[in-house]
Amino acid sequence: MKKANNYTTKFARLATATAVVTYALVAAATTTALAQEGDEGISFDGLERIEASNVAVAYIDPEADFSAFQRVMILDPYVAFRSNWQRDQNRSRSRNIRASDMERIKADVASLFKEVFIERLEADDGFEVVDVADYDVLLLR
Repeated sequence: MKKANNYTTKFARLATATAVVTYALVAAATTTALAQEGDEGISFDGLERIEASNVAVAYIDPEADFSAFQRVMILDPYVAFRSNWQRDQNRSRSRNIRASDMERIKADVASLFKEVFIERLEADDGFEVVDVADYDVLLLR
């Protein structure tokens, strides 16, 4: 019984992680998808909207089967600044932010995000996070 409960807990965590990753992947395209989808709740590419109070917008493929995945691999996160962020920051500072500062900030944020994400996925006997892709490894970005 412990094994089944452990599997259920892992699957629930995978579903949560998938919802978070799905949100991250579609957040940039949400405006376009929402404009095209109308009231059906289905995006232009067949994804269904997930109603969740802790996520602004998330979609999932209703036919996706995650049971084949036992481990996860986290690809490097993409970090970006909003348009004109550097210019706006430099208007109010005595020491200007350079392009090299922005690259350092991006690298630091990506590293911290990946570190915390791995910690949360592995917490409480969670998922095994690996560095090599394989047939049972779900790639997350």
